[in-house]
Amino acid sequence: MATASKVNEKIIQCTDEGLQVFGESAKHVIYFYLERDFQLKKTEIPENPETFCKAITSLFGEDGANSIEKSILQKMEQSFKIKHRSKLTFVETVLKLKANQNETS
Repeated sequence: MATASKVNEKIIQCTDEGLQVFGESAKHVIYFYLERDFQLKKTEIPENPETFCKAITSLFGEDGANSIEKSILQKMEQSFKIKHRSKLTFVETVLKLKANQNETS
């Protein structure tokens, strides 16, 4: 049974891996932008998925944000061993994972 911190760590790891498609340097720039303009630290993404999505949409536009979200969701499918064919968004997936974790703890 996963603890809240383990679920959060896995969400952060999946987000990190999803952003890796831009390369290491660009990923660090994205995290810098999140913290500077949205006061959102990398470690706070699981608690504030809406802010994260708003930030990447601001940075990349709707189409770019959708591509990033898909990349992250693919990593979540692998890491959490979930079927994501239900078309949930990043925010919905994070909230569902956290709710499921709360039910089992």
